[in-house]
Order: sequence, then structure tokens, then C-alpha cells
Amino acid sequence: MAAYLSGRPPPDHDDRLLLNLDSTQDPIENAPGAGAPLSTHARRTEIGPLFNIAISEKGGPEKQLHFDKTEVTIGRVQGNDIVLPKQNVSKRHARIVVKDGKFIIVDLKSTNGTYVNGRKISSPQVIKGGDKVYVGDFVMQVDGNASEEVLLSRDPPPAAPPAAPPEPAAPAEPTTAQPDFDQVAAAQPVPPPKPPPSIPPPPASPAAPASPPVPGPPPSVAPPAPASPLPPSPPPPAARPAAPPTAPPAAPPAAPPAAASADGPADDNVPRALSAALRDVAERVADSLPPAGELSWEAWRERAETTVYSVLDELEADGGIPAGVTRDSLQSHAVSEAIGLGALDALLEDDSVLEVMINDPVSIYVDRGSGPERVPSAFSDDRAVYNAAHRLAAEAGASLDAANPVVDVRRADGSRVRAVLPPVSVRGTIVSVKKPPRQFFGLDDLVAQGMLSANVADFLEGCVRGRKNIVVAGGPGSGRTTFIGALAGACPAADRIVTVEEAAELRIPHGHVVPLESRPPDAEGRGTVGVGDLIGVALRMRPDRLVVGDVGPDSALEAVRAMSGACAGGVIAGVAAEDPREAASRVETLCLMAGRDLPSRAIREYFANSTDIIVVVQSMGEGERRVTHVTCVNGIDVDLVALEDVFAYEHAEGGGRFAPTGFVPKFWDDLKRRGVVQGRDVFKE
Repeated sequence: MAAYLSGRPPPDHDDRLLLNLDSTQDPIENAPGAGAPLSTHARRTEIGPLFNIAISEKGGPEKQLHFDKTEVTIGRVQGNDIVLPKQNVSKRHARIVVKDGKFIIVDLKSTNGTYVNGRKISSPQVIKGGDKVYVGDFVMQVDGNASEEVLLSRDPPPAAPPAAPPEPAAPAEPTTAQPDFDQVAAAQPVPPPKPPPSIPPPPASPAAPASPPVPGPPPSVAPPAPASPLPPSPPPPAARPAAPPTAPPAAPPAAPPAAASADGPADDNVPRALSAALRDVAERVADSLPPAGELSWEAWRERAETTVYSVLDELEADGGIPAGVTRDSLQSHAVSEAIGLGALDALLEDDSVLEVMINDPVSIYVDRGSGPERVPSAFSDDRAVYNAAHRLAAEAGASLDAANPVVDVRRADGSRVRAVLPPVSVRGTIVSVKKPPRQFFGLDDLVAQGMLSANVADFLEGCVRGRKNIVVAGGPGSGRTTFIGALAGACPAADRIVTVEEAAELRIPHGHVVPLESRPPDAEGRGTVGVGDLIGVALRMRPDRLVVGDVGPDSALEAVRAMSGACAGGVIAGVAAEDPREAASRVETLCLMAGRDLPSRAIREYFANSTDIIVVVQSMGEGERRVTHVTCVNGIDVDLVALEDVFAYEHAEGGGRFAPTGFVPKFWDDLKRRGVVQGRDVFKE
């Protein structure tokens, strides 16, 4: 008989736990050293059960199962000793084998993997009492001494009944060869080896969308969770990751993207309805698609599109498309999730979108230049968001998994991808994609947009042509990178410009530009090339102008050294700060963080004697950005860096103005004598 936690048989693919205690599976097969196979009809006699398995679904009650056999199979369909009818459990997922008084867990090449204490296993592994085994949403613990004092009678079995027709094979479940259990049992349990970076281990994922949020396991144990019913597309060799991505780590506090609440915001209803409809389509499509490896990418893509169209025809005929969701929108989202990046596909192709921000499957925002705005797009669930993030990271050669929950990479098209997985992210998978600028903005363009005045632009262009060192300060979204590019674009055409960035974002329409980009460590923690290292390389590449996108702890001292004379042509560097005084203090702090044991006053004097101008850019809201300060650095005054504003933005009702302060830098007259600038007209109103 079968035991049900809910007290009644659930329908297929229900979220409740089905435990089938009537085993019809063969015991352990002929593995090396395992002895002859045992008949399924062998009579077992013992005092008490051989061992117990405590099993529970995340947040659900625990159930004790008793077994008097040497092998227990786990899977989604009938015929397994433990039946877990959830989509993220494979038909034949794993088995537990007793050998020489030890318990061995074996993964049967399941789609989403088997985990022991939060780590994916890649080979048979010995488990002890207290070890937690994760299969989909379920947690198991083995309890018992694995006594093998079982009396077995090898009577011939009766004639076997006619074989039932074979069930269709589940995706990615090839036949598993028998491992050598004698060797496994004799070995000490060790952590499974790390897989190669191109095939990252699957992290865990949040609970199924239909289930209420429940507290999860401790942060140190990240169980796997349900896969989306719609499998990821088999990627083409040149553009997709080598293996289908798997579910993201668990985010217990995240609420499921179910139907919108009655008191929810109006703009929340359409994305939630779209997300629910996508899950419905995915469930209908899942059983019709073949495993990813059976067809070529083109054939699989065509099959996926055809299947989605057929399912939508049925859904439309049944009136299953929610109000506020059009068939065209549902169709494009469903096809994109099957073969592409889901909701991201259309947003990345939209030239008006500058940045995409995904907070959860139903909260997607874009920036079109006037600040974040929500769009009526959605993903089916958090796994679909993870699949998109995983593919974006894989295209850039990075790993996004439980071992590497944060990525910050640049794609081939220049877009910057940042993704965060649980438990680092509390709400689930978070993704932001900042697209590269489609066009270059020079100083004249920024004047036309009102970011600065013509006099300020003329002054800064004179400083650039006069080879002065300029620090551009600004916070996130202030337009700092755009402004650095505009200043670099003012360099003479004959100059050789070398740019150094953590991720290349600068667009400089110049005939002689050499871009350099830092490199994060590989999967083994080696091969790091930081911004500070690249500044040293750039200084040996004969630059007429050095541009550093963002100064950090590993690069601040090198940037100041370059400004102090290592780069005679001048340096343009960016730093995160909101005013000139803060910019000077931040550079000093970053230099101290380099760990060179230099006195702070020496660093302060080093910076004050090498920097000429500090420019501050700020976001004023609603997409407006302004240059608020143009400040001259005048050495040291007692113990502080002496700063004098040359121009300042004065706020006023109905607008503001860029006002000169009357201060003229000492170097200006020298630039005039050299013929770089014309006179002092730029300092007049």
C-alpha cells in the first residue's frame, strides 16, 4: 500500500508527498564485490527494520519510513520505493544502498542533481547519521546501524507477469552504470570535486510558486528546489552554455509570484497574471518536449515554438488566458523562456532601454533615461530568472552557482551584467543589465542636454588639452562614465589614449584608443588581473592620456602615482563621491586601504600635489544630471587639501544656473601663454 502525508491520493504532479512503501524494484545489482543479485521475492526476516529514513518537504511535517532491504530507490513515478511527485524530481532520481554497514547515496544522473549537506554529488558518496540529503524540495536523513543480519531465502521467483509498456523517458536521465560500492564504502566521505566552470553545479531554488513561503534551512545548507516545468532550451554550441542551467539557490523569505492580491497596486496585476499564465503554459508544454540532447538546436527550437503555439490554441479555446494578458504577449514570453532569455529578450532588443532591473519574476523595471519605470513583463518563476542570468553569465565565461552567487561581467556587446543569487539575495535571483550607450556624447552634446554650460565645457576642454589631471566624482546613475567619455573625447586626435576599467563601458570615438579590462579569478581562484595591475601595464604602453573608469582600493595609489608624473599626458579618473571634499577624502582612504603603511598626511600631500581639477556630477532626479562643482585643487592648507570652486551649480525655483565663482586657477595663464586657451572669457557670466 502507499502512504500519503495528506491522507488521500494526490493527482499527478501535486505538491504533496507520496511515499510508496511497496517495492517492486530489484535489490542491488551486480556491482563489483557486491555478490549475486537478490530476487525481489526473497523472504526477509529480521528483528525490527534494517534502517529508517526521516523525510520531509520544506516546511512540512516529518515522516519516518522503515526499510528492511539493502537498496531504496527514489523518484517521481510509481515503481520507486520512495515516490516524490514533483517536477523537480526525475523519474529515477537517486538510490540509497547499504553495503558493509555503510549507507551510500547514488545519483542516477538526475536532471537537477542530488545534494548532501548542500553540495551536489558527482559520484557515489557515503552518508552518515545527521547528513542531510536533498532531492528536489525534500530533505532526507538516514538513521540506523545498517545491520546486515538479514536472513534471505533465495527461493525461485514465480513467473513474472506480462511486462507493462515502458514509460516515456524523462529528460536527461540516461542509464546509470553500476558503481563499485566496495570501493565507495571503504573510502572516507569527502566533499565532491568541483565541476568545470563551463558546467556549473546547480544551486538550490525557492519553493514552488503554488506553495506558501516557509522558513528554509540554515544559510550553510542550500537545498535544491523545483525546476520550472518548461525545460531550458539546448543551447547552440557557439552561443549557449554547454549544459542546461539548473535551479537557483533557495530564497525562503521570497513570496511566490502567485495571483495579485486584491489590495495590490494596479500595475502589479498584469505581471502577476502573466506569470501565472506562463506557469500554466510551461506545465502543458513540459510533457511534449523531448530531452534537450535528442535533437539539434534548430530542430529543438522549432519543436518548442510549435508546441507553445498548440498549447496556446488550447488555452485560448478553454478561456484560460487571464484578463489583461494578450495572446501575443503570452506567446512571445513563453517562446522566449523556452529558447532564450525570457522577458529579457524583448527589453534588450529595445533601443530606448538603457538598463533592465529584475527584482523578482513579476517586478521588472527599465530605465529609458528618465529614471526607473515598471514594465508589464514577467517570468514564470524564479528558476526562469535564474536560467536567464545563468546564460548571460555563461556567455561572458563566468560561473553563477551556489559557490559563486555574485557575478559582475561584461557581455560581448558591451552590456554589463550583475546577478545575485540566494542566500546573498534575500528575495530570489536579482539581475540588472546595463546596456552600452548606442552613441557617443561629447561635451557639446552634454551642453545641449543641460548637464553643463558652454563656459564650463570650454574650461574643461582647455584643461584636457592642457594635459591636466582631472578627477570625476559621482554616485551610481549620475552619468559619471558618460562624462568621463566626453572628457576623453576632447583629447587631441594625435593622442594615444589607454583606458583601464573593471568592466569596459567607455565609448570614445577616437582613432587611437587602447581599452584594458580587469579579469576576476577563475574557478580555482587564480588568474586575477586587477585594475591596479592594469594601470601599471598601461603606463608602460606609452600613453598620451590615461583614463581610469573607477578608482578602487587596489588602484587608488597607482592612479595617484600616474597623476604625479608617471603619465605626463594627464590622467582622467573616476571616483564615487558626492562633493569635492568627499572625493579628496575618499581617494586618500582608498590609498590607505592598499596596505602600504604610508602615513595619511603623505598620501594627502601626494594627491593634492598631483591633482588639478575635481568635477562633480550628480543625478537631480527624473533623468536630469548636472555638473554641480568644478573645483581646483590648490595643494595643502595646514592639514587639509585646499579646494577652490571655479564653477558651481546654483539651485533656484524653476531651474538653476552654472555660475563662475570668480576664482581663476593659477595654471590658466600658463595655458594661455602656450596657446592652448584664448583668455579668461570663460570665467564671466
